[in-house]
Amino acid sequence: MASEACQRRCWNKRRMKGIRFAALGGIVIACAIVAFFIMSREEEPAFEGKPLSHWLARLDSDPRTANVAITAMGSKATPFVIEELRAHDSSLEIWWRQFVRRQGWRWSYTMPATHRNRRAVRACMILRTHALLAVPHLEKLLHQAKTPDERNEIWLVLCRVEAPGTLVMFHTMTNGNPKLRSEARSVLSLNYSSGLSSNPTPVVTLLVSNLLHGSMPMRGHAAEALGWIGKLPDVTIPALGLCLNDPDEKLRNVAVASLGHFTRNTNAEHFVRTAFADRARSVRVAATNALTRLYPPPPISYE
Repeated sequence: MASEACQRRCWNKRRMKGIRFAALGGIVIACAIVAFFIMSREEEPAFEGKPLSHWLARLDSDPRTANVAITAMGSKATPFVIEELRAHDSSLEIWWRQFVRRQGWRWSYTMPATHRNRRAVRACMILRTHALLAVPHLEKLLHQAKTPDERNEIWLVLCRVEAPGTLVMFHTMTNGNPKLRSEARSVLSLNYSSGLSSNPTPVVTLLVSNLLHGSMPMRGHAAEALGWIGKLPDVTIPALGLCLNDPDEKLRNVAVASLGHFTRNTNAEHFVRTAFADRARSVRVAATNALTRLYPPPPISYE
């Protein structure tokens, strides 16, 4: 009996020794993996000695200073912003936050991925064209957005980041939100003046197709956008002229106003003059204003 007890103790000691050795080996391997990822990861860009993550956190409390810092980092910040855009919560993190909430505690060791995504979206708006590589991730977040405000914010960011992008600009200019349409107008004007968007054909083609075959109110937004662009008159002016026979008064009004953007164009003048016979007074008034824009008076000289 004594020998059996001694053998059992020896076996238990060897077993515990094996368990301790395995646990120690697992810890060493885990530390090596963590060290490998830390060493292989690019160094996070910094501004005034503070890393990008610090300035992303400051977007909520001090957006002006954070804006300056993120702008100064430029394209160096893009890979890390993309990481934040790709962040998602694991089931363990979701369970932990729910547990913390049930316990009434006020702290949690993880930040929700949605909050990290929102900060990264704001950073992309600051980085503008430096964040072109983040466009696919922004489009993925756009499809996952749950509220109109979230979708509008991402559309606005895409409009600023990928300003020459055909599809983004088209969707932004025909969006139901007037703020987004106004932003698209200013961005498009800036890009044409700076040469970023030298080929308007893809956007104009989409807008004309939507103007002729779309549904209201998007047709009105398309007509308005064609006036903003003011390019390709041989395609745009006939399409806007067809809208003058549309039964919708608002569409006729917008179409006439857009024709006024084609300065000194005789075809546009022809369609504008036909609008003087429109049965709606608002369209006739719009035609008067459009004709004034078509042939602006010469500047007054005081010499």
